[in-house]
Amino acid sequence: MVFLPALAAHQYNWIIDDPEYSLWLTFISFTLVSVAGYIFNDLADFESDRKHPIKKKYKPLATGDIDKQVASFWLAVSLIGGLLLAHKYINNHVMLWELAFFFTGVAYSLFLKKIPYVGLIIVSSAALFRVLTGTATMEIPTRPILLILAVVLNLAINIAIRSHQNKKLKLSSSL
Repeated sequence: MVFLPALAAHQYNWIIDDPEYSLWLTFISFTLVSVAGYIFNDLADFESDRKHPIKKKYKPLATGDIDKQVASFWLAVSLIGGLLLAHKYINNHVMLWELAFFFTGVAYSLFLKKIPYVGLIIVSSAALFRVLTGTATMEIPTRPILLILAVVLNLAINIAIRSHQNKKLKLSSSL
């Protein structure tokens, strides 16, 4: 999604031969911030994941494969690393979008996911932040159609994932 604005604007040079590798650095930076958000979510869900019939078998924190302190360390390293990369090598607008993404994820992890449909909308809106960081990197206007396309596509994917997870959970509980 970070590369979508370059593709939509037919600015392939931002992907292929940008001497500063700006979009690639944005991709790496956003990935690091995303990792921090996923780790935060797993830390927030630690107790419920340990009791979950499926998650307790596969989530590294819930299984005890990764210690909470180690996860917290990597959360800090990935968040700070991603934000510093954005600040130093890209621009502050990208860093601000990444911060907004991270804190939206924190709000989701702590309370928004408990509100029916709101959690799904928040997870799907993650695509907005990715597109917005791409346009902020390129310093071009954001096309509303790109935002709509990104959210609708992400929403469809998330609905399919949740549907599959619910079917898997029902099958698991019936065994």
